Amino acid sequence: MYVITEMSLEGREKLSKLIKTLASKHKSRRSFARSLGVSPSAVINWEEMVSVPDTENLVKIANESGYTLSELQEMIDGKQTQPTKS
Repeated sequence: MYVITEMSLEGREKLSKLIKTLASKHKSRRSFARSLGVSPSAVINWEEMVSVPDTENLVKIANESGYTLSELQEMIDGKQTQPTKS
């Protein structure tokens, strides 16, 4: 499970940028917040790095962005994904 408290500043910045991108694809932050089942102020706090989403909301953000939770975590942490062998 992903431990939110260990997220680096760089990871928080990447997550903030992703959330801003996803919110811009919706008509408003309110619409994006509604799609996640959170308040618009939660989205604003995530964008401004005041707080970070809990694991449940990270899963929703991952789904919204087309990532799996593992891929989102790797993107946030700056880790390269290993190619899978066939």
